[in-house]
Parts: sequence; C-alpha cells; structure tokens
Amino acid sequence: MDYSLSLAVDVQAAGFLSPCCILFQVLHARDIIPLDPNGFSDPFVIIELLPHRVFPHCNEQQTNVHKRTLHPIFDECFEFSVSLEQCRSPSAMIAFTVMDHDVLTANDFAGEAFLSLGSIPGVADTGTGVDNFHGLKPVELVLMQQQNKSHPILQTLESRVGDRTAIDFVKKQKLRFATK
Repeated sequence: MDYSLSLAVDVQAAGFLSPCCILFQVLHARDIIPLDPNGFSDPFVIIELLPHRVFPHCNEQQTNVHKRTLHPIFDECFEFSVSLEQCRSPSAMIAFTVMDHDVLTANDFAGEAFLSLGSIPGVADTGTGVDNFHGLKPVELVLMQQQNKSHPILQTLESRVGDRTAIDFVKKQKLRFATK
C-alpha cells in the first residue's frame, strides 16, 4: 500500500525581489499508517525548508492535528519568507513529515516526503511567476519510511564525523526508530 500526501505549491514574489514569499498548501493525505491502538492515527504534517544552512531563519511550521483518521483533509497554507537565490540553491528542498499525535507519549513518525524547490514553477523558470495559486495542479508525494535502522546509507552518514548535517540527520533517524 502506498501512503501519500497531496499538496499544492506556489511561489509568489514581487518581481522576485529579495525577500520573496513561497507558499505551500497542504491539501490532504491518504492511507496514513494506523499508529494508534484504535486502528487510526491522529496525523499532522511538519513543513520545513532544508537544508538549515541555506534557510537559517525559517522555522518549521505544522498543520493542525486531525483526530482518528487515516485520510485527513488539511487544506492549510504555509508561507515562508525566503529569497529567490535561497530557493535556487541546488540542495534547496521542502520536507513534509507526517506524524501521529500522542498525548501521553512521544509523537509517532508516519512518513516523510521531499520536494526540490527547483521543481516549483516560478523558481526554476527565470522571469516567470505564478499569478494564480489556485490554478496550479496539486503535486502528490509518496510518503517514505525507513524501516532498516542499520541501513548502509545511515552507517555511511554516521561515519562522516566532520559533517554536521549528516550527524544531525542520523540522530533524527535514530530518534524515529526509538519512538516506534
């Protein structure tokens, strides 16, 4: 079964002057992993621009929690003040992390998806903007979930002791395994 997150993305900028405003609309998700004993989840989505070295002043944002569902309809917009130069960085991306909200224990990781900012209309296309946010076609992203905590890629990243980004990523993955 594929777990997916559907969203619409848009870039709005006044002539692409710095800072520009990038907007993301999280529409809905379907077939979320049931992580609660009742056979449902209480999903919410964390949205963050990565890597943090490119977007040091952009804090993560999140949707509202939707109780007892595997097919939440979020329909929420998120705005980040960033420059077009930041968005055009080769490594610039947006991460969507789906979590299951828990009251008494740590929230559970349900999956994540990534979208390169260079693939968004108005970022990659020099001199073109997007005038109609609602005229954009939604992008459907498949949620990924790492199951193997000793995956060779994680081991390789863990060995890169001088690479702060790699170490932070491995720590985040280990934390996810610990909450399962």
